[in-house]
Amino acid sequence: MFEVYGIEKQLQELFGETVSIANGGYVIIQSTEALHAIDVNSGKTSKVSNQEEAALRVNVDAAETIAKQLRLRDIGGIIVIDFIDLKKISNKKKVFDVMKKAMMEDRSKHTILPLSRFCLMQITRQRVRQELKISKDEVELDQAGTEAADTIEKTLEYLFVKQNQKQIILVVHPYLYSYFTIGVLSRQYKWFLKYRKWVKIEQDNNIGIKEYVFLDSNKQRIQTKK
Repeated sequence: MFEVYGIEKQLQELFGETVSIANGGYVIIQSTEALHAIDVNSGKTSKVSNQEEAALRVNVDAAETIAKQLRLRDIGGIIVIDFIDLKKISNKKKVFDVMKKAMMEDRSKHTILPLSRFCLMQITRQRVRQELKISKDEVELDQAGTEAADTIEKTLEYLFVKQNQKQIILVVHPYLYSYFTIGVLSRQYKWFLKYRKWVKIEQDNNIGIKEYVFLDSNKQRIQTKK
């Protein structure tokens, strides 16, 4: 009966990490102590001539699915969504608008930030079944982490392209460690695809959310001033 009516599949999607979306795409939902990370993947979507249009379509479908999953799973706290990269600002706004509309059905208190330069969206959400107060400090932590992540991405490009560094070790706060490493197509893996060099990331509880250190293979600090 469960198989005939598709209940088993729905239970798997409710409790599993992978959730299917329309047009062959899927999202991966993973949780850590610091945050919940959601990675959007195109999967076996149909090939189209306009890659930007295809990415937009998957992202829109994913936004609606994610909003539903947040309610079903009652996911609270800080949520980071890694959408498929979009170049046009207008398309990023469309995804943001779709997410806002989809979240209107959510009776929990939540805050949604627009997509960042790297197509990352941050959401803070209060759980319904168990009270969870989202403080101003949590929101500020999320925003500070996003700013630091953007700076790190730019600095990394400078070190690989301008300074021609061969090997880099990045030391960051645990929040940013999760931010960069969570998901099948994590930011760390995307760096490898872009630069063909692997960035080793280490977490340090003793440094601030906005602090980070670049080291070479000898654990010597790399000069990052441009």
